[in-house]
Amino acid sequence: MIDQYSFTVEQFVKQAEGQWIFKEYEGEDAVLILNSIDFQIALRDIYERVDFELIEE
Repeated sequence: MIDQYSFTVEQFVKQAEGQWIFKEYEGEDAVLILNSIDFQIALRDIYERVDFELIEE
């Protein structure tokens, strides 16, 4: 799940044994890793066009 208000991503990965693993990534320098497809992306790239200044709470 990708948070729309801050540099935060929550990842849930199901293991072969049926167990779920939770990982949380925070901060623009964090790197999201998707091992199942051998992919990595920095949160700053995910949020590249997001202007947090425009978000009203």
